[in-house]
Amino acid sequence: HLSCHGRSDGSSNLVEKTTPMKFKGTIVLSLAFIGIVLYYFLLEIPTEKKNKEIKELSEKIIAFQPEDVDGFSVIRKTETIFVQRKDRWQIVQPLQTTADQFTTETFLDKLKDARFSRVVEEEPADLSTYGLKDPALTISLKIKNQGDISLSIGDKSPIGQSLYIKRGDQKRVLLAPVKDLSPSLFDLRDKTVLSHNTRDVTEIEIIRNKSLLRLTKKDSSWSVGGTAKADPKGIEDLLNSVRASRADAFIEENPSDLTVFGLNPPAIQLTIQSGEKNTPQSLLLGSKNAGGRYYAKTGHANNVFT
Repeated sequence: HLSCHGRSDGSSNLVEKTTPMKFKGTIVLSLAFIGIVLYYFLLEIPTEKKNKEIKELSEKIIAFQPEDVDGFSVIRKTETIFVQRKDRWQIVQPLQTTADQFTTETFLDKLKDARFSRVVEEEPADLSTYGLKDPALTISLKIKNQGDISLSIGDKSPIGQSLYIKRGDQKRVLLAPVKDLSPSLFDLRDKTVLSHNTRDVTEIEIIRNKSLLRLTKKDSSWSVGGTAKADPKGIEDLLNSVRASRADAFIEENPSDLTVFGLNPPAIQLTIQSGEKNTPQSLLLGSKNAGGRYYAKTGHANNVFT
């Protein structure tokens, strides 16, 4: 009985002594685990992300943000296109007209993301080897707080589809797998025929064969000549169709004679009024060309397009 009691007391003492030690060890392990997790999320991941960003930035041909670009030029041997940011993007050379906003922004985004794969030569002795002495294409950016940065695009590499590229402020020649960096004047030009919000249109005039059709809207109801009820769905389809129309070719900027295009007088003249304070917009349709496209012009511009 005594020996058993002694073992019992000993076992009890052992449990009392080891339990706090096990608990303390668990706390230490938990704290160590938490420390490792915090180190990974607070130090390792941000450092890895930062290193990745630094690597990507070092591989970019030009580091800039599109919103910092005030203007850019696309210079070829036969043509120079200059686009300037005003209230909207505007083409100011070789003619003055509105630029296609989406195409312009897309071009700048592609240029911002363009990267080079390797440095071909740090200090080339002869740029003509790469087609860069007299490049077929040069792109120049006006960037806030960075000034003007130009980019010359030369020949294709013998292997693959990469191009030789050189920045104007650097000596080295780069090899870059870039494409779509040479938009044409047509690409950059706004091809909208008429810009209107269909819901805001209050009056439509259509002149055909010297006959006038006037459609007016009052309290959301359309009428013909102010008397007969008009089909609102048919009018909405007409306005949406015109709004979605785009010029597919620009024929002549300042024609001396509109008669050759069937525009003096036009076969059809459509005039749209949106509210009382806005200037009316007109579309003139003339004869068809050999491809079956209509010659056209708008009332506010001189150029003829199809």
